[in-house]
Amino acid sequence: MDKVDNKTKLRILDWLTQEVKLLRANPKLIDDLPMYCKNGVFFCDLVNRLNGKHPIIKGIERTPKNTTTIMANLTKVFEYFRTFPRFSTRYLWAER
Repeated sequence: MDKVDNKTKLRILDWLTQEVKLLRANPKLIDDLPMYCKNGVFFCDLVNRLNGKHPIIKGIERTPKNTTTIMANLTKVFEYFRTFPRFSTRYLWAER
């Protein structure tokens, strides 16, 4: 897996905090972001925030306690992405 340089990480974090307003600015966030992403809740919230007032992805488990609920959250995100015909399918069928 290729590493992401710090400049790109900072641009993404700036976008998530300033424009999308999904996260609060925090200096430790650059290192903690993978932890936020691992249970699927962050991606569901991001999709719902970018789509406007009405949530697109519903029924997510906010505090998943096992891998089954984490996989269910990620499956919901991938199912949504699969609705776009031009979206690359390279990883959309491999939730793990």
